[in-house]
Amino acid sequence: MDLQALSQHLGVSTFHTIRIFKTVLLCTPMRYYNMLRLHEAGRLLLHTNWTVEEISRRLGYSSQFYFSQQFKKKMGVSPSAYKKLMNERD
Repeated sequence: MDLQALSQHLGVSTFHTIRIFKTVLLCTPMRYYNMLRLHEAGRLLLHTNWTVEEISRRLGYSSQFYFSQQFKKKMGVSPSAYKKLMNERD
């Protein structure tokens, strides 16, 4: 995600782009982008046979460990546990 490109597309400064995000979405553009990636990770865990490593790589995380750490922080469980729990629900 390139904040400068987004700002240019919107025709406003990067500072103003951040302010718009905080006003409308109550978070910064980076936090919003990270939430989108984690949401997509949850979807991929449930609807593909990809490994946690592959999902983390495809979503642009620097490492599987960092991805798992961020996922657990946001979702309360590890990616593997999330997949298992959600599949047991079905």
